[in-house]
Amino acid sequence: MVSEADLLPRGEAAGGRVRGRARRRKAAALLARDLMTSPVRTVDVGDPLPAVAKRLSGYHVRRLFVLDGGKLVGVIARRDLMGVYLRPDTDVQAEVETEVFDRVLRARPGSYRVSVTGGYVTLLGLLERRSAVRIAGELMAQVPGVLEVRNRLDYVWQDQAR
Repeated sequence: MVSEADLLPRGEAAGGRVRGRARRRKAAALLARDLMTSPVRTVDVGDPLPAVAKRLSGYHVRRLFVLDGGKLVGVIARRDLMGVYLRPDTDVQAEVETEVFDRVLRARPGSYRVSVTGGYVTLLGLLERRSAVRIAGELMAQVPGVLEVRNRLDYVWQDQAR
């Protein structure tokens, strides 16, 4: 892949001295293979968006190539996900508490605790039913900004078959 960042050393060379062997190589490149960034970072067309956001962040790249059966079908950029998955932790926590625990589960205040750090949600506490614990974990994945859920909730009543 050739990106804007790969082209920057060429501009630097026109303006003066280029520092670093890799940057000098890119500044002098005449072929795509000498200029491109590799390896190319990819995701599968069926990967969940929170996992894609996590990869973008982990790889420190602006875009990932989307493959379907090994064939290139598109490109997903960081800006495509920013509005949905890069939310302040306080906003994510407030939505989880209000929408999931208060509105859907109708959990007793003080029976649970939600903490969010960098999109990673940890759920602690004691809910009435086992089904509520399962539902809480499932609903977290649907909240924009949640990258991963650590469901440490416990329950009082077994209301589901094991």
